[in-house]
Amino acid sequence: MNNLKPETIKELQRYIAEKIKERGFEDETLEERLLLLTEEVGELIKACRKMQGMYVDVNKEKIHDLGGELADVVNMIFTVGIELGLDIEKEFLLKEAENDKRIWKSHEKWGQPQYLEMVADPINAPINALAILLRRI
Repeated sequence: MNNLKPETIKELQRYIAEKIKERGFEDETLEERLLLLTEEVGELIKACRKMQGMYVDVNKEKIHDLGGELADVVNMIFTVGIELGLDIEKEFLLKEAENDKRIWKSHEKWGQPQYLEMVADPINAPINALAILLRRI
């Protein structure tokens, strides 16, 4: 069921496109934006590791703002979508409609569908891994 207010994602896409121009980033290539997205996902994962009490380098101790890191990831996802010329809202709604038809079942760790999906889909594996981590928070 879709309760998303129409044009919500499109408005965010327009806003981010304006900020890209305002900040002088309109010449970034797709490869550059993907590298930045990967960097931001790494920062978010590191912040989540710290929050979960996992081992971290004490010499590089830095307090991370989970909300800010997640916002950076969302921003970079939009910059990639903009570079690709995608209507992100349309793509999101199509994917959500597909997800709504799926039947979700929990399994043991490596038997879980999301882990198998990560292995089968190496392009989206970082995003899938992030989604799995965030579900545990």
